[in-house]
Amino acid sequence: MKVSQNRRKHPPFVSGRLAFSFALGLMAFAPSPVLANVDANTSMSVQQQKQSINGVVKDANGDPVIGASVLANGTPVGVTDMDGRFSVSVAPGTELKISYVGFATQSVMVRSGVTNYNITLKDENSALSEVVVVGYGTQKKANLSGSVAQLDSKALENRPISNVSSGLQGLLPGITVTGADGAPGLDNGTILVRGVGTLNSATPYILIDGVEAGTLNSLDPEDIASISVLKDASSAAIYGSKASNGVILVTTKRGQNGAPKVSYSGYFGIQNATALMERMNSADAAYYYNKALERSGKAARFSDEAIQKFRDGSDPYNYPNTDWYDLAFKTAWQNRHSVNVTGGNEYVKYLASAGYLKQSSILPNAGREQFNGRANLDMVLSKRITAHLNLAYIQNNYRDASSAYAGGSSDQIIRQLNIIAPWIVYKYEDGTYGTVSDGNPMAWLESGMTVNRNNRNFTGMLGIDYQIFNDLKLTLQGAYVDASQRYSYFQKFIQYNPNKATDPNKLEIAHYDWHRTTFDAFLNYDKSFAKHNFKAMLGWHTERYKYLPDWMYRKNFPNNELTDMNAGDASTQKNAGYTRELTMVSYSVV
Repeated sequence: MKVSQNRRKHPPFVSGRLAFSFALGLMAFAPSPVLANVDANTSMSVQQQKQSINGVVKDANGDPVIGASVLANGTPVGVTDMDGRFSVSVAPGTELKISYVGFATQSVMVRSGVTNYNITLKDENSALSEVVVVGYGTQKKANLSGSVAQLDSKALENRPISNVSSGLQGLLPGITVTGADGAPGLDNGTILVRGVGTLNSATPYILIDGVEAGTLNSLDPEDIASISVLKDASSAAIYGSKASNGVILVTTKRGQNGAPKVSYSGYFGIQNATALMERMNSADAAYYYNKALERSGKAARFSDEAIQKFRDGSDPYNYPNTDWYDLAFKTAWQNRHSVNVTGGNEYVKYLASAGYLKQSSILPNAGREQFNGRANLDMVLSKRITAHLNLAYIQNNYRDASSAYAGGSSDQIIRQLNIIAPWIVYKYEDGTYGTVSDGNPMAWLESGMTVNRNNRNFTGMLGIDYQIFNDLKLTLQGAYVDASQRYSYFQKFIQYNPNKATDPNKLEIAHYDWHRTTFDAFLNYDKSFAKHNFKAMLGWHTERYKYLPDWMYRKNFPNNELTDMNAGDASTQKNAGYTRELTMVSYSVV
């Protein structure tokens, strides 16, 4: 058992991660720069001989740029006035940078004896020319009329995350991500696009490479090329009622021209419980509990002698000072590894990737193990016909610790660890457990009870593009998604002590299967002439969705080791199951 006299203060969340990556391929090395030796006195002298610099900042049309920022060697030193003018005092050799929203930053090196500078800012067109993934296609930002936010893979590369949804926190405007659970495999964030707009589910519509997915967490973060979020009705309308809560479009990485290139990335990390309450020791808790009883007009529960025994630890089994947090919580480890191979030529481009994730929990027995694989293939079949094939598989198994009442998750364990009194003994000298009315959270953890969820997901997609004319293209695409989950929970029988035990043991097993088949046909017309561009699309979409849940239950097993369903009492058995099937056909003109 754990006995301590003074309740230690838990530190705030402490975590550490070691991340590393490397790529094998052709690399170009630049020669090292030559550093010139400069006398220290000469350098100080030059820095002290500042001169007054005047400048005028204009745009390409010759109009003054008002409010442009002026930086000297990276330090802000002023802004332009109503006439686009600025005046600063700097030393020769100083680099001035002038920047303004919508213009490319210009750099000017201050020369000795030159005091007047005329600076012209050029329009920054790269942002407007950036291509954004939107409904069933792409658009330049300059042509967008709806509200669309986009994120590329670089924003996620520096975040060692175990799931994609939590990794989006703070990266996209108008997107709110809240954590739902801290258990491994259940810690995916809840995503809201522009808040809650319904009394029902506010989950956005998620598509990965154009194929519907119920969650972002069926995807390895290393496979993502970009994420677009369609936030308003005009940008998401093409998806119909499914887009009422916004649309998230994920594009995965694809092969590139060149020799085969192998890339690896991985990280190791630790996790600890965060912001734990500072609990009183037994003596203080008993003292203030007595005070609360007295103010309620009731008799004190603990005598002065009992409080003293709590304090001096002379009888740890009858007057314990149990640190429940220290008994239950531990340091959790996690590691993730991803490797991919890319390459191709003008006829075939390919990408193949594999990933592995293993994550333990801050509670015993809980954890997560994931394996994923992906293959993306692009082929040029003729001058007018191209094809692309996507295959993805993910196996995600996770388990959660459980209590022996209201079981099915670790929620009750966390609840009891927060409220159980420190004067409740963890274990007596004979090895039996101390209890409250609900039992003992450490007995639940030490029994090894877990809730197990084994998930499988396969997605296959084949698409063909036929360039009918230079401006007219036909796209045909078919996809199949097969997903399943096996849920199992064996609640063990625990004899805490001679006077208290749990309910009889029981077993609950459920199987869930999802199948979705989709077919899309699009006719795209794209014509550019002079400074104008005209785009139109005719679309046809059909899908079939099938959901098959089955559930079974028995209790009164002979012991905690026989966990097959047939070992339970047949008179207690229950079962249920049904089939749900939906079909949909839609047309679109854009």
